Amino acid sequence: MALADPSRAKGMFQQLRIPAACALHSTIADLETICEENGSSTSRGISLGATWLAIGDIPLSYAVLLLGAVHVSARVEVLEELAFEERCNAYVQPRTGAAH
Repeated sequence: MALADPSRAKGMFQQLRIPAACALHSTIADLETICEENGSSTSRGISLGATWLAIGDIPLSYAVLLLGAVHVSARVEVLEELAFEERCNAYVQPRTGAAH
């Protein structure tokens, strides 16, 4: 993309100014300024995106996976305890009357 390269973009805008009327020169200058600002913010945005991936997104994804595994293992333990209690309670017969 020609406008992404600052030196090529400057040449393109200079070529636009030559055949254009003097009234359009300020509009072309405004357009050039907008393209320059957009180019610098785009490179800054790419840098921020890469930083977010390295610092935030990837470690947080691993943390969520780890917490999910911990949750599953804890849930399995609770279910095993409940099943054990049910088996124990099945063998214990409740007394219907008190013996004197």
